[in-house]
Amino acid sequence: MMVLFLPETARSIVANGSRPAKGINKPLVPLVAPKARDVAMAESISGVPIREGHRKFPNPLAALKLLRIPGTAIILVAYGINYTVYCCLQASLSTLFVDIYGVSGLVAGLVYIPFGVAVALSAFATGRLLDISYKKTAAENGISIVKSKETDLKAFPIERARLRTVILSVALSAFLVMGYGWALQARVSMAVPLVLQFFIGLTIQGIFTALNTLLVDLHQDCPSTAQAACNFVRCEMAAACLAALDALIRRIGPGWSFLLFGVTLFIEFLMLLLLQLRGMKWRHARSEVRYLGHD
Repeated sequence: MMVLFLPETARSIVANGSRPAKGINKPLVPLVAPKARDVAMAESISGVPIREGHRKFPNPLAALKLLRIPGTAIILVAYGINYTVYCCLQASLSTLFVDIYGVSGLVAGLVYIPFGVAVALSAFATGRLLDISYKKTAAENGISIVKSKETDLKAFPIERARLRTVILSVALSAFLVMGYGWALQARVSMAVPLVLQFFIGLTIQGIFTALNTLLVDLHQDCPSTAQAACNFVRCEMAAACLAALDALIRRIGPGWSFLLFGVTLFIEFLMLLLLQLRGMKWRHARSEVRYLGHD
């Protein structure tokens, strides 16, 4: 659908919409396109002919330059750890339930429901919690929030505002993941790992939401670049772990395997705690370096 109908909107390519897109920038079914007379009218009004913008060949690895920023690097690695654990849980779920509990194909599909319901609930609740935390942090620092005015992050501890409500969720998620693995190892009632799946979904989705929000807050000038870096890091980390997941579980069992995942979540907890405590100082130091012209 995007290839067929989505029009190009980059100003360097179509200006204010009066310049027609060409080549690969043009949708296969151009429902909305400027006519020749519109281009001529735009030129006559401005008195300046509309020229082609200067285009550079995109560098897909340019987004990784954000890893040089300490706070951003912590967010990206923490998100990658969270995403890796999530992928490993989902990838092994039906296989483990079939092997351990002997469930049928239908039931093997239904076991994903608790996690999905938890993710939906968490996505809604975490947004509210982040708003409350933001207002509370602003009040603690004597900052008044005006909806029509953007908050100056130079004097605002945005790291604390975004992480204070979810950082304990990371530690809780670590315990839940380890408990989930040992519940499967001990072959307890199927209800136990399903309930644990529900609470893991609540915590993991909350962490996703908070980290995504903080990442955009810190890179308001280039949110798409920040998201591209996040996607690259999380996918590479998850791919590496998923490649070894089946062999790992067969070698040491689900209990020890998910214990390792829980340990990585504890590492994530320590990283985010450091970010919450030092993030604002890092931003100030980086601003001073940029001001002096060294970056």
